[in-house]
Amino acid sequence: MSSIGEVAVYEANAELGGHVCTVDVPANAHSEAVPVDVGFQLYHATHNPNVRALLDLLEVQTEAVAFSLSSSFEGRVWTNDGGGDRVSAALDGDIARFIADAPMMVHLPPQVSLRAFFDQRGYSADFRRWCLGPILSFWWVSRAALFELPAFAVAAGVLQGAISFSGATEYRAVSGGARAYIQRLAARLEGQARLRLATPVIRIERAADGVWVEDAGGGRARFDRAVLAVDAATALSLLAAPSEPERALLGSIRFEPSTLVVHRDERVMPARRELWRYGNFRVSSADPQADLSGEMTYWQPRPGDPSVFVTVITEATELDPDKVVSEHRWRHRIIDHHTFEARLSPIQGQGGVWYCGGHAVGLPVHEHALCSGLAVAEALGASYPFADDTQAAQAYAQFKTHFA
Repeated sequence: MSSIGEVAVYEANAELGGHVCTVDVPANAHSEAVPVDVGFQLYHATHNPNVRALLDLLEVQTEAVAFSLSSSFEGRVWTNDGGGDRVSAALDGDIARFIADAPMMVHLPPQVSLRAFFDQRGYSADFRRWCLGPILSFWWVSRAALFELPAFAVAAGVLQGAISFSGATEYRAVSGGARAYIQRLAARLEGQARLRLATPVIRIERAADGVWVEDAGGGRARFDRAVLAVDAATALSLLAAPSEPERALLGSIRFEPSTLVVHRDERVMPARRELWRYGNFRVSSADPQADLSGEMTYWQPRPGDPSVFVTVITEATELDPDKVVSEHRWRHRIIDHHTFEARLSPIQGQGGVWYCGGHAVGLPVHEHALCSGLAVAEALGASYPFADDTQAAQAYAQFKTHFA
């Protein structure tokens, strides 16, 4: 990547990574701690080509993970790999119809939501609550307005193999935890950038001579440009004098608080051990209007220490406090058709301030967050680093069309 001058990286936490968070869980059956990913866990090599290209560039070891899902409700368990209870012929029919509808759905405009499409086509509430809803909840932690997602986006996931109803899907995980790739990135930054860890930024002020950055420790430094790789609400709060377009665009992006807990309490899992899957959704309401009332638990069996879980808790979740390892509070973007309309391109570069991250464009997924950072870096004079990777370059070019 070509040089764009001296770079300083401000990080509020003591370590880089943010949503890429790996927790060392004290082991039960062996001496070494078990690394457990809390935020970014898996990637699909085809669906996330730029993530794959970055990990290849960093020479990070990855491993195959078979993703499947269980959905527990009313004493029954449905799985997307055929290993659970037979729920109903109607549900099987909706699954088959949804797969058949996917090629047509990818051509729908972003304004057509899943809810509108399902209502028009007569899909059952059971399919939404017990089947597709839990699958979507695995990928997008935010529950609010999840069925307001554009129908075409979900259909694309089906056609590209990222979403399956007929068996486990092969994904990949970073060996030893996702922090391994952050550590490799940090090592590459040494000598090229000044890392200012545990240094929260509290104010961004634009002036005639550049952009002034003030941190919580009283430091104040001038830069030619600033890139805010934080969520929209945080970015808006940092700007000393946001413009009206900045207030409107950044303020229109909605977030939902989420709490993820690393623990060893098996009560969140299906009663039958053979029905444990990577993703395990437990429906907590029989109300047909409650599309996604429940909790998601992630579980990846680990040799010698199989019972470590990450649960996105709800008010109804009960965990044994003695089995809790750590708790993590984040904000996840609420996804609806506005996600695809609220582009930040009109405010990019105003007064030397740029924005990137999962909120910047498209879906709040790791691939789009990475591509938004690459696009901003390219706009500032850097070169795209994966130009020789045809699949990644094509996906990036498509992304930039929407980003711009």
